[in-house]
Amino acid sequence: MLPKLVSTIFTYLNAGGYYKTALEIKNAINTSQIQLYKKLRGNLADYGPSRAKSNINFQETTVSNDSLSELYRVFTIPYTGNIVTIAPQTTRIIDVVQSLEIQYTVRGDYYPVNIVPDNQFLLMQQNKVLYPPTATVPSPRPIGRLESILAYEVYPSVFNQSKVRVLTLPQDVNFDLVDDPLYEVPQVAPNYIDTDFTEEKFNNLLFLTIESLGFNLSNGVLIQAGAQKQYKEL
Repeated sequence: MLPKLVSTIFTYLNAGGYYKTALEIKNAINTSQIQLYKKLRGNLADYGPSRAKSNINFQETTVSNDSLSELYRVFTIPYTGNIVTIAPQTTRIIDVVQSLEIQYTVRGDYYPVNIVPDNQFLLMQQNKVLYPPTATVPSPRPIGRLESILAYEVYPSVFNQSKVRVLTLPQDVNFDLVDDPLYEVPQVAPNYIDTDFTEEKFNNLLFLTIESLGFNLSNGVLIQAGAQKQYKEL
């Protein structure tokens, strides 16, 4: 989407008689990505490993999930002890740990980990009904507590591997510009880093970026920019 986005922004700038550098446009796009992300994500209080999403209604859950589908990542983490550390699994910045599951045996089912406060975690470990001491198969009722940032202590502590679903921040776009005699505006070179957001978010990113750049789109600018784009596409 980035070449189309940058080209459209330059078209509007030219039509309105504005000038912005490539760096200013790059920074504005990255700012608008964060703004759009926060708007679609909503309240962080609606998220958590023990509750998959906002619990207001199913429709809100479905729409919210779909709107940020580009930014979800799922990692499988081999067993290295009772502490599940998530951060080393990715270079992306994780904003929300949406769910944590563990698998007791190879090719076995995954069971969701119920993340509880420290005091509940310690008390539940002593519950002989949930976790009978003579059981040969681990209980399918795993619990966990936040051990440190992006690390969870899980009980029962003997399991095969864990699976975690996270929501990441959008990556920063990066691009170089080249002059193309067929166009009135510079074009994005092939070695660009694209935005994570897909085509259906184009208009949202476009107008947020224009707002971040600090100029207005009057009716005249819109008409002139539309005429420029139509001319280039002929």
